[in-house]
Amino acid sequence: MVLILDAMIILWCVSPADKPYAMGFKAVITQLFGSMPSPLYTGIVIDSACTLWGKTPCGQRGACLLYDLPDYRYKLMGLFGFLKGTSFVFYIVAMVTLFRNPNPGNIGDCRGVSGQTGNPEPRPVISDSESQSV
Repeated sequence: MVLILDAMIILWCVSPADKPYAMGFKAVITQLFGSMPSPLYTGIVIDSACTLWGKTPCGQRGACLLYDLPDYRYKLMGLFGFLKGTSFVFYIVAMVTLFRNPNPGNIGDCRGVSGQTGNPEPRPVISDSESQSV
């Protein structure tokens, strides 16, 4: 659902010439702030729940041998809940900002799906007699 919401907002609010750049920029930012640091802070939280560390042959700290399971569970689920809650707050702020305009036909600088603002010009109606004479 989040990917669809992101794409709809970008496709709705960006000029047609800039849509490919906007989608690429969104992908780069998502990878930069979402996918790349997540193993780091997830590993830090998991390591913080360790109660017994092993030793390497060199005498340095090795892999965790025993985790405090309730602590592990609360810290990991707390981290995921915090991240989901933070992203939810940012989405609510974005949606409120997007739909705050009193004119629902023209939302901020965003254009409609067709790329036009306001009502499009009416097309001429061809009657049945005109279409048969052609």
